[in-house]
Amino acid sequence: MRQSSRNALLVAIAVVVGYVLYRFLFPTPSPDRVQITNAIKDVAASAQAKSANGIMRSVSAHYVDDNGLGNDGLRLSLVRAFHNVDTVEVALAPSSEITITGDTAHSETYVSVKCQGNQGTLVRPHALVVLDWKKEETTKYFLFPTKEWRVVKASYGSYTFDF
Repeated sequence: MRQSSRNALLVAIAVVVGYVLYRFLFPTPSPDRVQITNAIKDVAASAQAKSANGIMRSVSAHYVDDNGLGNDGLRLSLVRAFHNVDTVEVALAPSSEITITGDTAHSETYVSVKCQGNQGTLVRPHALVVLDWKKEETTKYFLFPTKEWRVVKASYGSYTFDF
């Protein structure tokens, strides 16, 4: 292979790798409604995996709920709940009602939850979970500034997870 052909091939490979890396680091943003829907699905999947950290990725540092829990209180409640249950099953309604106004949003989703532990089973069928969202400044990979939707307020009734 001639040197000029080899150089052209290397340049082409570098361009392709650069493009793939760029798309990975700076993906095209999804529409806000899709981002919120995906966040709701991620929270449900994290609950089923008993991952408090997974859930908290979608929760604002300024979070508050109708039961008086803030961000730290929610995290502690989740850790305790997941420690005391063997399995968590979460089923989401096929769609959520989502209203977006600028950098704030409101979602209403029906959720069914079943937790099984050593001391029994908790079932909450078809519970309405109302969430207020805010698009907050954050960083991606600890370096690149971006904005993500986070839950700032929740209303979900009075769940008791202590078994």
